[in-house]
Amino acid sequence: MGLRTSRTVATKRPGFGLYPPLTCAGSSACTGVARKRNGSAVPCFAAATALMSSAAEADIDYDHQNGTLQLSQKPMIRNILQKFDIDPNTIVSHTCTPLNPRTDYRQNGDNTIPPMRDLTGNLRFLADRTLPNILASCSLLSSHAHNPAISHRAGGDQALKYLNSHQNDHIVLGGDPHITLFGYADAAHIMNDDSKSQLGFCFYLNETSGAVIAKSKRDTTVSHSSTEAEIKAIDLAIREATWFRGFLNELGYPQTEPTVIYTDNLAATILSETNNINDKTGHMVLRINYIYQEQKAGNIKLKWINTENNVADILTKPLPCPSFEYHSKTLMHGHDGISPEPAAVTNRDKKRSKSKTKKNKK
Repeated sequence: MGLRTSRTVATKRPGFGLYPPLTCAGSSACTGVARKRNGSAVPCFAAATALMSSAAEADIDYDHQNGTLQLSQKPMIRNILQKFDIDPNTIVSHTCTPLNPRTDYRQNGDNTIPPMRDLTGNLRFLADRTLPNILASCSLLSSHAHNPAISHRAGGDQALKYLNSHQNDHIVLGGDPHITLFGYADAAHIMNDDSKSQLGFCFYLNETSGAVIAKSKRDTTVSHSSTEAEIKAIDLAIREATWFRGFLNELGYPQTEPTVIYTDNLAATILSETNNINDKTGHMVLRINYIYQEQKAGNIKLKWINTENNVADILTKPLPCPSFEYHSKTLMHGHDGISPEPAAVTNRDKKRSKSKTKKNKK
């Protein structure tokens, strides 16, 4: 690809992330950018991914005009499909989501269905590299891979059908050379089964690139409310952002402004800004104090955004087709250079309007 490199910085971080190792240009210090001979710049993490492509069996397309890389794993996807007796050259039906949003995937099996660790491991390999939009599906299936129920086996089959009809899915990296870290955090509050919520967050380096970090995690403890679950997700996201801000500073991209984290829970935003601790929030005091501390220090800034525009929603639960496709595009292809903003009219506003209309008719 004609990339001139002179120094490699290797790091180890868990979960989906397209920044380790980083190959950078510069004679005496790592600048975080690999430069082509014509002077155009490609962000350092994109160059690194290109160098790692052979190990990940990734296809790479460089868009010279926009300065972006498109990364996909079509060869790996085809190998996985063949491994599970699916012809990658024949698409029986188009499947728009990897899991059914109406199915409960948290019920335990009865030890009559063989484990499906091999399938979930292969799915996870893809999710951790170029398909972060299936991270939540991987998390739900992997949690019961040792003792799956019929729903998990059916979910695994649907995930394979999804891959078969989306073999060309890719993530876009690079674009705008200016690096401004921002992200999203969300949680799905679970009240049935084991009542352990699903937490998710993702981060971007600019508004033209896909996410460089994404994580979907099943909580280890029970949350008493949706606000508590959201506070936990925000806490995880801030800790990741703190590390990432320091990492970018070492590469020569200091973040002079607070890193914005978008959340769709207004109560969590108010709690973290006011640091209002009372008998109802006492059990969250450590997390609330930590979030308040990071905001006061100017490292983080929480902003409310409606659920329909919260990209991290795709990392917390199976979504219906329209929402899944919308969030997948933003997660993997970026924001088209447009800053995230709450919708002028949210779905909740529409529901309230319909409710008022019905009452007035009565």
